[in-house]
Amino acid sequence: MSISGAPYLPVFVLADDSAAADLLRVELSQLTGWYAPPAIDMPSRLARLFWGHEAGLGEAGVSALVDHEHLMHALRRLADSLVTATARSGGFVFVDVVEDGELLGPYVRRVWPDAVVVAVARSVPSDRLAAASPDLVVTAGDVIADPVAVARRVAALGDAQRLAPSRLPRLARRRATGARRRVTASPLRDGLVVVLGAARSGTTWLHRLLSANSMIAGTETGETWLFPDVAPVWAEPIREFAGDAATLSAMRVFCDDLLVAMRDRVAPAATHVCEKTPTTAWQLPVLAQLYPDAHYVHIVRDGRDAALSLALTRGHDADLGDAAREWVEAVSAIRAAADGLPRFQQVRYEELLADPTAVTTQLWSWIGVPATDQSMAELHSRTSQRVTPLPARGEIGAGKWRSLPPADRALVEQLAGPLLQDLGYEEVGS
Repeated sequence: MSISGAPYLPVFVLADDSAAADLLRVELSQLTGWYAPPAIDMPSRLARLFWGHEAGLGEAGVSALVDHEHLMHALRRLADSLVTATARSGGFVFVDVVEDGELLGPYVRRVWPDAVVVAVARSVPSDRLAAASPDLVVTAGDVIADPVAVARRVAALGDAQRLAPSRLPRLARRRATGARRRVTASPLRDGLVVVLGAARSGTTWLHRLLSANSMIAGTETGETWLFPDVAPVWAEPIREFAGDAATLSAMRVFCDDLLVAMRDRVAPAATHVCEKTPTTAWQLPVLAQLYPDAHYVHIVRDGRDAALSLALTRGHDADLGDAAREWVEAVSAIRAAADGLPRFQQVRYEELLADPTAVTTQLWSWIGVPATDQSMAELHSRTSQRVTPLPARGEIGAGKWRSLPPADRALVEQLAGPLLQDLGYEEVGS
C-alpha cells in the first residue's frame, strides 16, 4: 500500500547552504503565490520518529513499535494535519527548507513520494543531497546570481506535478482549518499507563509486574521512546506554524495510532497500554495535555541507592555526584508536573521490593483491571525474576548505600539530602 497524494503539493528544498535556500523559498512565494512560511524544517522534525531513537533504526524508538509501512502513513497524516491547519483551502503548494539529517533524503521520498525535491548545493551535491534523488539540483551561486530564474525552474516542476492526473482529485478538495478544531477524545480514553521514575529506580521491574496482567499491554522493556521522540514536533516553530490546538490534536491522533497498533500487536485483548521510557519525565507538561486521563505511576527509590546503582551500571569511571544530581533533577521534574495530573500515584521502590504482589494488585485495582487467576499466576512468576535488559544491573535492593565510604555518602546526601527528607527517607546526615 503506497502513500497517496496530500491535499497540497509539498516542495522541499534540501539545503547545503541555508541562506541560498531561504532566498529561493522567498522568491518562490513572491513569484508563484505558493505558501512558503519561514522554514520550519518539518521533515527533519519528523525524521527522528521514523528512524528511531539514538540506538538506531529498528532497535528502539517509535520505529520499533509498528511496521514501517504503518508508521510512514501515520507520519504522513501527522504532517498533512499540521500543514493543512494553516491553509484556508486545499489545492495549494507548501514550500519548506530542509537542512538536517543524513538519512533525510530517502526518508523524504518514502513519506512524501509526491513531493518536488530541490537540492541547493554549495558546489558539488553532498552524498546527503544526492541520496534524495532530487528533481532539480542547483548551486548556491546559481540562486544568489539569479533567484528569479531558479524559482521559475522550480515553479515549472511544481506546475507539472500539480497537473498530474493522480493528483487532481486530491488537490481539488477543500480542507477545513485544523486550528479551529477541538482536540478529539483519545480512543485509549484512560487506557494509557505511564510509569515514571529516575534511572535505576525500578521502573523496568514495575512495568514488568504491571504488564503481567493480560489487560495491560507493554513492550518487552516497556520503553517506546514515543513521547521523547515526538517532543520536537511540539517545539515552538511548529506550534507557531500550525497553532497550539491543531498541533496538539495532530500529535494525539499520531500517538493514539501507534499506541493502539502496538497494543493490538502485543496483546490484542488488552484494554490498556503501559510505557516507561525513562526520559518521559521531561515531557510530562506536554504529555499531560495529550493524555490528561492517563494513569501516571511514579516509583521513587532512595536517591542514595539509585545513585549508587546508576554509578555501578555506568562503570568504575562514573561520577557518583553526577548520578545523584540526575536523581534529584528527574524526581523534582516529576513532582513538579504531578500537580496537574488527576490520576497520579507515587509508590516506593522499597515497598514494592518488600511486597510486590500487594503493591501491584493495588495498582491494578486503581487502574481498573481485574486480578484474574491467570494474571496472578503470571505476577507470581515475574516477582521472582528480577530481569532487566541492561548489560550491567548495578545494585538491587534497599539500603545498599550504607556500604558507601563516608565521603561518598556525604557527597550524595549533600546533593540529595533535602529531597530525600521531603520524601520521608530517614537517616539523612546521621
